[in-house]
Amino acid sequence: MGGDGEKSIGFNDILKSLKKAKTDDNIKCIYLNVTSPNAGFATLREVRNALIDFKTSKKKIIAYSEVYTQGAYYLASAADKVYLNPEGALEFKGLSSQIMFFKGALDKLGIEAQIIRVGSYKSAIEPFITDKMSDKNREQVTAYLTGLYNTFLEGIGESRHISTPTLHQIADDYKIQQPKDAVAYKLIDGLKYKDEILDELKTLSGKDKKSNISSITINDYAKNVNTDIGESSKNKVAVIYADGDIVGGEGSNAQIGSERLSRTIRKARLDSNIKAIVLRVNSPGGSALASDVIWREIILTKKVKPVIASFGDVAASGGYYIACAADSNFCTAQHNHRLNRCIWRDP
Repeated sequence: MGGDGEKSIGFNDILKSLKKAKTDDNIKCIYLNVTSPNAGFATLREVRNALIDFKTSKKKIIAYSEVYTQGAYYLASAADKVYLNPEGALEFKGLSSQIMFFKGALDKLGIEAQIIRVGSYKSAIEPFITDKMSDKNREQVTAYLTGLYNTFLEGIGESRHISTPTLHQIADDYKIQQPKDAVAYKLIDGLKYKDEILDELKTLSGKDKKSNISSITINDYAKNVNTDIGESSKNKVAVIYADGDIVGGEGSNAQIGSERLSRTIRKARLDSNIKAIVLRVNSPGGSALASDVIWREIILTKKVKPVIASFGDVAASGGYYIACAADSNFCTAQHNHRLNRCIWRDP
């Protein structure tokens, strides 16, 4: 998920594919092989919820990996069976935050950072003016890490039938050091090699062990998911993605270019067939000027049709600024957004 590799796939394509696969008679089960997903916990949680919804079809999900990072295991824990390579590894040690401070280096070079700062919780500039976290920044980092971690443990605990205090203890005491430890503490269902997993998948799909598995990658499946609502429809909702750093001009595919995004919003505003706009924000912020250019287009648009902001993994600084111009903002419990204070809300 995420990234620019040939095999990467977008978040929205994953959700559409899982929803379609739930009712597709050609799909008998899902094989989940995720080692280190390139996504934040809010995105992982929504994909995980989609996997759990898929299971209501009574179809199975089998998860296997040689290595599970904590994010990968969070996804995998939703599966009916979770397997690990006998010589593999499962990371389960809790969350932390590390910040690098540059003030000492700047002092040695005779450089003074001159900062205009508004708000005690505006912490992005602290590495340039101090050598340690401020109390306010420590407060907000602790708040969002605690929120992320609690949701992480609760989800795993519910799926694996392990209490949250027990999971806390497993992580705090670093009890998962060997693959067999993961089995002993019921985080996984067994240790298997790839050939054993393939045999189990053959059984689930009604094949004998000498046959090949009939499979399709989610990338190829997503290309065939029919998402067309009909060009003749007079009632459409435009979903506009604001993903990346906010910069002036057109920007790249990994950035939010103020000109490109403003033009997209303006086009949706002038289209009489579009009755509402959902702005999906996943941004740490960026240029204040570029953010204000986008903000202006949202203000103009909500005068003629509803604009709803949906937060992804993060909507900080300028990312939150453009979103607050919308009629309503929604976020998942795994999301964090910061402006002048730390705010936590459930959906």
